[in-house]
Amino acid sequence: MVTRVVGAVIEAAHALDDGGFALAGHGWAPGRVLIARRGPDKRHPGKWELPGGKIEAGESAEACLVRELDEELGIAVEVGAYVATHVHDYGRGPIALEAWRCRWVEGRLRLVDHDAVAWVEVDALEGFDLAEADVPLVRALAG
Repeated sequence: MVTRVVGAVIEAAHALDDGGFALAGHGWAPGRVLIARRGPDKRHPGKWELPGGKIEAGESAEACLVRELDEELGIAVEVGAYVATHVHDYGRGPIALEAWRCRWVEGRLRLVDHDAVAWVEVDALEGFDLAEADVPLVRALAG
């Protein structure tokens, strides 16, 4: 059985409060997307990812993104276009990671599962130590 997971390609129309968690030199700027680094006590610590989470039974990808980004980052988003899906297995069974564009509309960033964020231009994303499942999705964005 494949577990469905969603990742958000978060963009903002203007600067929003990142709570001081953005990596130095990687603050908000037009054309950048938000990525988050997994905390030291999480699976795959230190890896950068598109924030999101597991889709619950009966939940749509869009509803999952709204819920997960509120729970994990404290922000409200509008979900936009679907980007791509990549199936990956970390050794615990396959996950289908779907990427969706999202627009951050309100909220002050707070980190629950992550220890840092960075606003990054799409063509510079592969310069980060990304989680393996996210790499093909980042390539699809640059595509």
